[in-house]
Amino acid sequence: MMSSHRRPPHIISFSDDPESVGKDGEFGDPPLPIFGWKQFEPNIRNRGFDWPENAFSMIGAARMRNFRVLTERVISGSVPGDIVETGVWRGGASILARAVLAAYGVQDRRVILADSFEGLPPPDKDRYPADEGSIFHEYSELAVSEDKVRSNFEKFRLFDDQVVLLNGWFKNTMPLVPSNRIAIPPLIVPPTPTDRERLTTARTSL
Repeated sequence: MMSSHRRPPHIISFSDDPESVGKDGEFGDPPLPIFGWKQFEPNIRNRGFDWPENAFSMIGAARMRNFRVLTERVISGSVPGDIVETGVWRGGASILARAVLAAYGVQDRRVILADSFEGLPPPDKDRYPADEGSIFHEYSELAVSEDKVRSNFEKFRLFDDQVVLLNGWFKNTMPLVPSNRIAIPPLIVPPTPTDRERLTTARTSL
């Protein structure tokens, strides 16, 4: 469903400016000291190569713009289905998706966020030998609580019944995604040992 109603200011500022997924709309906060970056570098942040200290997303401005364009194409092309993000961190990409739906007056789609909200599990090297040595599960910075993600949505007045938080490990939750059709499949950023599980179970709804 789409309408031509005038968009409220908080929707205009967010959906028209993908970079505003920083703290209070500020894009340029320093990176977390994870990958050796010690200060904000626009090119690094744009490509999503660092983890921002305050921003709501780590995917970078380039991917954020692409995600917005994909969401708008789904709307303009009347592609049926919901939007699913697996591994949401602080919720920034999904907040953007919900803002775009609101900006276009879309009321018949949901944004579904699947995450453990407690970080990543250790790699299963027996099932996936290529994942041996992955240390993403050791980063406490990836553990963002469900309450915190909800709070981030509420900062933009975007948390409502069109937002679904699906809590648990992908192997348990992906078969239970409450959607009969997925218009935009799970994002795979950054790659993790559980990518196969989220894609394998999601593809049946595409």
